[in-house]
Amino acid sequence: STEPLPADAGLRGLKNGSLTPHLAGPTTDRRRDAGTHSLANLDAYLNDEPLVGRVTLPIYDQST
Repeated sequence: STEPLPADAGLRGLKNGSLTPHLAGPTTDRRRDAGTHSLANLDAYLNDEPLVGRVTLPIYDQST
């Protein structure tokens, strides 16, 4: 539950493992939709239009 993993964490010493960053996001079958959504929001931002699914600080605080 602590990220990044502390330097003295036992998992860092494993010889048969790989550590990767926490990745939360769409499953492989939804990545195309997520990419399309991201590009649409970039286009909206560049054209000074409202963003869809915007995460504000209050929304972020409620979800963490």
